[in-house]
Amino acid sequence: MERSRRKCINPECKVSLESSDKEVQGSGILGTALVAPIRQFHHRVKETHLGFVIDDKEALVVVKAQISECNDELQHVPSNHPSHPVKAVAGDTVFVNPNSQEALKKVLQRVGKAANMKRYNPSDPGARQWLNVIMDGLPYLVCRKVIDTVLLCTECGDEVTEDSVTDHCLKGHSGQKCSTASEFDWVLLRIGKLHYEMNMARHFIDLNSEVFLSKLASELGFVSEAAQKFVRKGSDHHKTMSVLRVGHMGLWKELLIPYIRDGLNAKLPISTSGCQRLVGKMQPTTTFLG
Repeated sequence: MERSRRKCINPECKVSLESSDKEVQGSGILGTALVAPIRQFHHRVKETHLGFVIDDKEALVVVKAQISECNDELQHVPSNHPSHPVKAVAGDTVFVNPNSQEALKKVLQRVGKAANMKRYNPSDPGARQWLNVIMDGLPYLVCRKVIDTVLLCTECGDEVTEDSVTDHCLKGHSGQKCSTASEFDWVLLRIGKLHYEMNMARHFIDLNSEVFLSKLASELGFVSEAAQKFVRKGSDHHKTMSVLRVGHMGLWKELLIPYIRDGLNAKLPISTSGCQRLVGKMQPTTTFLG
C-alpha cells in the first residue's frame, strides 16, 4: 500500500492507518518504545579475495568469493558478555536538531543511563565502564566536541566548562580549587564502516589524482573539467570504487606482473625491495587505461 494513502481502501472501513500504526507500535504513548526490543536483522556477508598466478606466458587473476549468512555480523569476534543475552532497547524519537551540541549531550546522557554506565550508577557493582557509540557524518564531528567540552565538578557533580570552572569554584565552593572530570569519558566514539570506506576512497583519489588517477579518469570518459572534479570529489561512491578497481587491476598488469616475470627469468628472490631494479627498465604505457 502506498505511503501516501493513510486510510484503509476498504470502503466499509476507512480506518486511519497512521493511528493504527501508533496503536500497534505503542509510539503514541511516551516511553513505550523505550522498552521495545530491537529486531534481529539477518546479515549476508560477501568476502572477495583477489590473487594472481604468473608464469612466462600469461598472468591469470584469481577471484574467490565467499558468502556467509548470520544474525550477528561480528559473531566471529570473542565476547566478554555474560551468558545471558544483553537487553537492547530503542529510544523514542526526538524531534529536535540532532546535530547540535545540546541535543547530542542529551542523547549521550540518555544512552549512558539506559546502558547502566558507572558514571550515572556509581553504587552498582555491575555497571559498565565504557560503551561503543557509533555515529555517522556530522553527528560524529559534533559529538567529539561534546566529549571534549562537557565537564563535571568532582566536588558537587555540577556541569561546568573550562571557562566557567574558576567562577564555579568562587561561587559554589568559597574559592576552593576543585578539579573536573569529563562526563562522557565512558564513550568510545566510533564511525560507521561505510563512512570509513568512503573517506578512504575520497582521500586516496584526491592524493593520487595528479599522479595517475586524473589520466585514468580521462581514459574512462571523465574528460571535461566538471567530470574531473566529480571523480576527484568522490561524490558517487559506486563510480569511485569502480575507478579504483580499474586502477588497481591496471597497476597489477603494468607493474607487478612485469616485476614477477623479470624475477622468475633472472632467478632472483621476489621482495618489495627488489622492485627498484625495474625502475630503469620500465617504459611508460597506458594499455590498461583503455
